[in-house]
Amino acid sequence: MMNYFSKLPVFEGKVLECYQQGFYLFETLYMEKGKIRHAQLHLKRLQMSLEKLKWPKHLQEKELEIWWQEFVNFVEKGQDLRPQRIKLSLIPDFENQKLLIDLTQVPYHRSEEELLLCFDSEALRHSQDVLWQYKWGERIRMNYFLKKINSYADDVIFINEKNEICETTRHNIVVQIEGKQITPPLCSGLLPGTFRAHLLQEKQIEEHPITREELIHAQKIWVCNALTGLHPARII
Repeated sequence: MMNYFSKLPVFEGKVLECYQQGFYLFETLYMEKGKIRHAQLHLKRLQMSLEKLKWPKHLQEKELEIWWQEFVNFVEKGQDLRPQRIKLSLIPDFENQKLLIDLTQVPYHRSEEELLLCFDSEALRHSQDVLWQYKWGERIRMNYFLKKINSYADDVIFINEKNEICETTRHNIVVQIEGKQITPPLCSGLLPGTFRAHLLQEKQIEEHPITREELIHAQKIWVCNALTGLHPARII
């Protein structure tokens, strides 16, 4: 079995160029009491992304699964049982057909305050743009909106050409309408978040397109991601 993964060396050449341009995938993981939450759902998303992108060309599903389990075992060996935010970056090395790994880990504190969401006339995307279904390192556009609304809101809501809700810069969206908890389907143009996948797997939510007007008048609004879990939110 070939080794398609290696620890990130000093950045150079095309690898450095890929990293600087954000042309790499990453997973944000939440670990508490020495266990990564929903590790298998992160693996599933990674498998889907690498298979579609063909990074590396001949990587087999079983090889990825073995490497992932080794990675999880390594991370969970740490002695710090406090909540942790882990960023796993996978940078393509096309010349050697490898994925270079970069790992950062910091303590994480979850805020209990309700998140304030807003709309922005520039926060638009097309539902057929499948690139939103990958967790790219490139965050220029996302960071632009976060900086723009920083003084009055926590996150901005993206809308597609059908006036349907997509997601925010950092979260999937869940709403309660007529007593049902629903979330936009992937075809609206959004990232398949792992906590969203967990809620769907547990049948706690269901997929259905949500218009801007429906979101505004929803009985309840939540956002979710791997770090925050399901978190209350409101529109300002």
